[in-house]
Amino acid sequence: MAEPNARTYQQAIQVQNQRIESILAADEPETEELLTLVEERDALVTKCLALLEGEDLTTFVDAEHKKNQYFVERSQRLFDESFKSLTKFVKDAKAVRKYR
Repeated sequence: MAEPNARTYQQAIQVQNQRIESILAADEPETEELLTLVEERDALVTKCLALLEGEDLTTFVDAEHKKNQYFVERSQRLFDESFKSLTKFVKDAKAVRKYR
């Protein structure tokens, strides 16, 4: 069986990116699954980086950096939303205990 080449890894990364995007688009993303996919994506990117050189490497790094930034921004928004919800829940719980 032949060793995977950079193109094979790039295709696998595209599939992984789509899976990550679908989780991030969900109303209530599955964080465990997201973490697993991100770790798998990281491994794929690392393997692909080792196989690329020159202009191909530069193009790949630029594209993956942009995609990674998108994932970070989207994840940060989800974190912020979750934090707001949790903060409201804690405040509401304190108010309920105060009036018992």
